[in-house]
Amino acid sequence: MPSHSERRRLRYAPSQLFDLVADVGSYPQFVPWVTGARVLRRRGDEMSVEMEIGARFIRKSFVTTATLERPARIEITSRDPLFDRYRQTWTFRLAEHGWTMVEYQVDVQLRSRMLDALLGIGFSDTARAVVSAFRRRARQVYGAGRRAATR
Repeated sequence: MPSHSERRRLRYAPSQLFDLVADVGSYPQFVPWVTGARVLRRRGDEMSVEMEIGARFIRKSFVTTATLERPARIEITSRDPLFDRYRQTWTFRLAEHGWTMVEYQVDVQLRSRMLDALLGIGFSDTARAVVSAFRRRARQVYGAGRRAATR
C-alpha cells in the first residue's frame, strides 16, 4: 500500500479529537477492519497496543507502539513481522472558530501479498474511511461540535 493521507477540518477541539484517537479500546466499535484492540502497556507518553484486524474469514493480530503528544500529534508504528512497514500519524491543529484541522497519514505494507489480497481491505480508500469513522465517532461522543472548546 502506498502512503495515503486525508485532511479535514472538524468542529471539535484538538484535545477532543486527540482523545478519540488515543482511546484505542473503543476502535472495534467504529473503526473499519478493527475487530479487537487492547492496551498492553502505557508508560508516560508511550502506549503499546495489541490490534486485531479482519475481513472476510481472516483475522490477524499485531502490536503497535503509539507516541502521544497531547493534544497535537499521535505517531503509531509497528515492528511486527506481519508488515514490511507500518506508520500512521495523526496531527491536530487548532483552526478558526475552535475547529481543528486534522491530518491522518498512513503508510502500511503487509509482508505477504497473499494476505494483502485475502484481507481485501481496499487500502486505497483507507485514510478517507478512517477519518470518516472518527468524524462519526466525534459526533456520537461530543454531539454536533458547535461549541468545541479551544483547549
